[in-house]
This record gives sequence, structure tokens and C-alpha cells, in this order.
Amino acid sequence: SFRKAVRVQTSLFIALAGQSGSGKTLSALKLALGIAGPDKRIAFIDTEAGRALHYADMFDFDHVELLPPFRPARFGEAIKAAEEAGYPVVVVDSMSHEHRGEGGVLDWFDEETERLTKGDLSRAEKVKGAAWIKPKGAHKRLISDLTNRHISVIFCLRAEPKVDFVPVNGRLTIVDRGLQPICDSQFPYEVTLSFMMSAETPGVGIPLKLQEQHKHCFPVGKQIDEECGRLLAEWS
Repeated sequence: SFRKAVRVQTSLFIALAGQSGSGKTLSALKLALGIAGPDKRIAFIDTEAGRALHYADMFDFDHVELLPPFRPARFGEAIKAAEEAGYPVVVVDSMSHEHRGEGGVLDWFDEETERLTKGDLSRAEKVKGAAWIKPKGAHKRLISDLTNRHISVIFCLRAEPKVDFVPVNGRLTIVDRGLQPICDSQFPYEVTLSFMMSAETPGVGIPLKLQEQHKHCFPVGKQIDEECGRLLAEWS
């Protein structure tokens, strides 16, 4: 039966993508502080060899280092542990390792290809579909699992320049796609909101996904800060 639609409390899933020096980690911690509030602690899942600890004098957070292999399920387990420990928000830096890190989705695909071809890489194209089954399935289960979590999550993603080769009048032409996040192509759209950040304007997010109800939280050209997080928490 249908019932009148009403706003309910919801968790936030935010992705911040950018190259080194774009302010991802600092912005993530500012957002987390705003979401958590001054009296609650922040959890931090660190895949970057402890780099988050550079900010330990600036922010009050609890830290765990996640080591390879970066299987999707391990990220899900770590986020679940943060939720069960009572943290209101967790930062994952960097979620790109789930895709391209040691033992991540792409590595797993290579392992499956090696296994299915028994080392005969001339057969790699024939087993491509089968080789994707386990890693892609694990990634989809992670995304499904996240939708059942009741903790807000801020994902930091690395980014890199990308070009495509497009046929124009019978010739291949290079088309610059700009910076692209290193992750599954759909991941930035699975989250509540996502931003690309640039080293030229550190801390300023260029929206990849920003719905109308969240635009007031992120004034155009303004650095992402604690107030952005506070406004998001108020909405959620």
C-alpha cells in the first residue's frame, strides 16, 4: 500500500576525487568533523601507508591502517566495524585501492585470467567475461552492503587525466576527458554526492553529482569545510 512520502534520516555517502595536492584528505576530515559534530569522534580507514596521521595534530580521529590485499569485502568489513563501534562518520582514503590497488578488482581480474588460461595469455580474450565474474561480483556486493549501513562514509579517490580516441571522418582523434576518478566507472554516481578536486584550487570541489537539495551546502567556488558537513548532517 502507498503511504505519504516523508523525509527520513539517511546516511551520507560522499566521494572526493582528485590528484595529489588537491586537498582531498583535508577536505574529507573537515567534512567529517562537521557531520560528526564537536563531541563525537571520527573513524579513518587508511590505505595510504599512514599518511592520514599527518593530520593527527589538526583533527581528533581514530585511525586504522588497511593493508593489501585490497579486496572489496575488506573495505566493507572495515566500514561495518566503524559502524558497530558507534562512529557517526568514517573516512576511507583511498577507495581507489579497492579498484586498482594491490589485490583490488583489477588485480583480481588479472589473477582470474591467469587461472582460467593456465598461463596461456593468447586465450585471455576468450575468458575475459568469466574472469570478471568474481571481482565484479565482489564490488557489487560491497555497493549493496553500503546501502544497508547506518554510518556516513566519505570516500577519497585518486584521479588521473584521461583521453579517448574517437573516429572522426575516418581518422582517430584524441579527445581530452579531463581528470577521471580511479574507481569503477559507476562508483561516483552510486554515492549521495561526489566532487572532483584540482591541485590548482585545493579544497574546492567541482560537482560530479550534486542534487538540488544539497547545493546550499556547497557554495560555488568555496572550499569544502566543516560548515558544509554541518549543513549536510542537518539535512540527513
